[in-house]
Amino acid sequence: MATIEASPEPGTLHATTTAVNGSVSLRVHARHALPPGQLARLFDLAWVDRPGGVAAAVGLAAARRVTQLHGGHIEASVHQSGGFVVSLTVPMEN
Repeated sequence: MATIEASPEPGTLHATTTAVNGSVSLRVHARHALPPGQLARLFDLAWVDRPGGVAAAVGLAAARRVTQLHGGHIEASVHQSGGFVVSLTVPMEN
């Protein structure tokens, strides 16, 4: 929800899940583009880019920590058709 709220224009999120080789993956494609330099900061807890000094990446920083605690990984990348993708994978049993 925060991704849509932070977008300068209305956007769409597309999410898919898969289960392969004992892991489950969640892939979320946000169809709006990020300004240059923001992709590298998506998981930075101290990143502030909203009015009033509100931290923008708190949710993704928390998601990264929870994912790591469960033996998984999370990453963000630019999508070839525009926007960006956050991919999260965790083992089904840990």
